[in-house]
Amino acid sequence: MTGKYRFVFACAVLLLAPSAAFAGGAAAGAAIPPATASVIGGAAKAPADASGAKAPAMEGYDPVAYFVDGHPEKGSAQFQYQWQGETFLFASADHRDAFKGDPQHYAPQYGGYSAYDVYLGRIADADPAFWCIYDGRLYLNASENYRRQWLADLVGYIESADSKWAKLKPAAAQ
Repeated sequence: MTGKYRFVFACAVLLLAPSAAFAGGAAAGAAIPPATASVIGGAAKAPADASGAKAPAMEGYDPVAYFVDGHPEKGSAQFQYQWQGETFLFASADHRDAFKGDPQHYAPQYGGYSAYDVYLGRIADADPAFWCIYDGRLYLNASENYRRQWLADLVGYIESADSKWAKLKPAAAQ
């Protein structure tokens, strides 16, 4: 790959146990083994609740926290911002204001849908626990298996997913 791509800045997974940090597809220097992909996990675009109110983007997780704090963090309805038809929640006013100043930077790629699924040419919900930041962009995936697959050829998958997203984006908006 060309030198214009920077190495993976930060990748992590949030489980019930303490989280593990990954960089460049390795944890503590060990290679991440290949995984069989399966679609599990929560929704990036949660459905409306019983009252018909639309659920917040990213299951209510604060997109700025991934960049600033290095891990997923639930946001609060006290700090929210509407952007592109979605309500984003933030852990603090500072995070909300940072997002307002540059939403393109902080918002997850592919509308918050699973990045690996977009690479596969389909739309699927993402789980905010399975994430990666590369080249200043946040990517979410549907499961740990998909996150591992995504990291296996990050630059190649991004190039392919970017081109497929142009076709998938209209379907995702419905």
